[in-house]
Amino acid sequence: MKYLHITAIAASALLALSGCGTAVPQETQNTSQIITGYVDQYKTLPGAKALAYTKENGQYVFGSAYDYHSQKSANQRAMRQCEEKRKKLHVKHPCQMLAEGDRFIRHYE
Repeated sequence: MKYLHITAIAASALLALSGCGTAVPQETQNTSQIITGYVDQYKTLPGAKALAYTKENGQYVFGSAYDYHSQKSANQRAMRQCEEKRKKLHVKHPCQMLAEGDRFIRHYE
């Protein structure tokens, strides 16, 4: 059971794609490019996977999970991760599911 981690802030986007959550500044890419890259990487992940997100004032918060034994567990983990980060960053809009497995429920932009 694994997860990706990303928090994107429009002006100076921060990207973290490892389980440890290390942030790496991406000064040369805009937020849309970073998010598209993250979603593209998500699509290649194995097992039951899920992606949750919220957006507020140009700030995106994501939660994800992959390689889970059940879709329900992956969904719960992605939502929990997104909600925890959303609250830590004081984002008021609640998280919602973006993708369950290979099926995208809504568009992220």
